[in-house]
Amino acid sequence: MIGPTLQLAHFIIEMISFVATIIGMIALFFGYRAHRISHRQLNFQIVDRCTSRFHQVVLLLHKEPENPDAVAAYLGLCNEEIFYFKHSYLPKDITIEWLEGMISTVPHWVGEENVNDSRNCVRFIFGEQNLIDNYSRLRLAFTFASHEEYQRIKQDRKTFVAKIMKNIRKKSNVLEWRRVERMPYFQS
Repeated sequence: MIGPTLQLAHFIIEMISFVATIIGMIALFFGYRAHRISHRQLNFQIVDRCTSRFHQVVLLLHKEPENPDAVAAYLGLCNEEIFYFKHSYLPKDITIEWLEGMISTVPHWVGEENVNDSRNCVRFIFGEQNLIDNYSRLRLAFTFASHEEYQRIKQDRKTFVAKIMKNIRKKSNVLEWRRVERMPYFQS
């Protein structure tokens, strides 16, 4: 009698284990699905918020292109968007579209020199105040190693955007903190 009872108990334990495994797999599937939906909603919210802010900032810039507050709002928005690009909060096609929009309006750097000669490039120096110093991610994204590299890459928009994306993903990890550490409030 003990033999069949042990077999029945073993069978019941295996069935419970099997059912628990199935329930666990179903829970993982729905958890992953909920995560994907949440991620898409976050992407949509970021795109919606940045687009709304962009329209507000552009209106302000058109009214007062020499207003340091308007320029700072635009540079701040671009800097924030680069944060979203770096951490993959946005789909790649939106990242590319937004970077292409920034190309003519934000400064491009070779060393300490702005080499963006576009007439749409925002004025970022107002007296002693250099607004770009407040936006290290933006500065790092649009930095090039040499004038030759800049002139070569500038000819092909796709290559230009690819270089900026590479800067966003690679350089900012190390260089951003070096620049931040030089800011006055980080020094003792």
